[in-house]
Amino acid sequence: MKIILHIGQSKTGTSAIQAFLTFHRLKLQSKGVLYPSPRINGMPLDLGSHNPVADALAGVSRYPHLTADEYFKQFFLQAERSNAHTMILSAEHFFGGQPRVWEVANETDYFFHYRRKIEALQRYMVNYDVHIIVYLRPQVDWLSSNITQVITHGKSIHHDMSYDDDWGHYRKRKFLLRYYNRLSIWNDVMAPREFHVVPYIRDRLFQQSSVSDFLNRCGVGVDFLGIDPADVKINETLSREYLEVKKILNLTPKSRAQERAVVYCLKRLSRESCLGTAYHLDPALVSDLEAYVAQDNAKIAQHFMQGETDFPSRAKYSGDDFMPLSSEVVAAAKERYEREYRSPRIRFYAFQQAALAFLRQRAKPAHVVLHQLRRVRRHLKYG
Repeated sequence: MKIILHIGQSKTGTSAIQAFLTFHRLKLQSKGVLYPSPRINGMPLDLGSHNPVADALAGVSRYPHLTADEYFKQFFLQAERSNAHTMILSAEHFFGGQPRVWEVANETDYFFHYRRKIEALQRYMVNYDVHIIVYLRPQVDWLSSNITQVITHGKSIHHDMSYDDDWGHYRKRKFLLRYYNRLSIWNDVMAPREFHVVPYIRDRLFQQSSVSDFLNRCGVGVDFLGIDPADVKINETLSREYLEVKKILNLTPKSRAQERAVVYCLKRLSRESCLGTAYHLDPALVSDLEAYVAQDNAKIAQHFMQGETDFPSRAKYSGDDFMPLSSEVVAAAKERYEREYRSPRIRFYAFQQAALAFLRQRAKPAHVVLHQLRRVRRHLKYG
């Protein structure tokens, strides 16, 4: 059986790829392509990604709290029962995720634990035809997008994923922006039949879409679906003024349910904004980063990117094109947020998130039932 490992990177359209594979899971399976999902008490869970599987390989337990052995036992059984010729596993936590930079002593310690995670995965891949696909975002683009994500979602993702300022955030993750070491570990440990290392630059992607490009590299024809994969879009980005509002709101501790309601509200407001979403980085930081990764990027292009002439450190970044926002603009945005947050729509959403959080923690059977109802509705829509 062919196993395709889509290992990330984060901020490269992974959510759109995973959503497509999840929504069309049954139709893909009918063609021999399995995008497996774990089961709890016999009931399938559509988690979207395989991030919990990647974390389990590093000994970290996340919902649904299965071990790596349990995940792969289920997945291989599903493949056998469905006569699948191809299995796709997709998780940005393969390339990233564990170990976390704030939980290791230094760079050497990080790569020791990182290699162990990949070695744990390799033990399940013996005797299978392994192919790896990874999309890499130019470092300046990635850092700008990552800072935006951490400001927006950080506390709802991980309690230690804090943000103080751009330079502090950069310094903690600086060595990870040299991608070559991690690519080499994957290549050495997994020894894949094919290793697609793809610059995440839209003009270079098939149909200028991460979903279309991924399916094309997998050799998965989707004409039978009757849709254009290039149309799949998932994540929304906060506009510049509401990102500044989120920085202010982050100073006050909140529950994860409250965080979700805040982000939902700010995203709704951002749809009406005309100020753009580009995040401005200190030009000195950009210069430092570009110099730091220059030689590493040349090695990536030489050793991993057949047919590519270069791997740039920046491509789409446009943060320098905008003037800084005035305090008056940010204050006005904060007032609009406060009015919107008191609206019945947002209050109901906040209540809904709190109720779901309670069910996840205190009434898991009821939460599983709700999950299955959402799953049925999704399959009725997408087949």
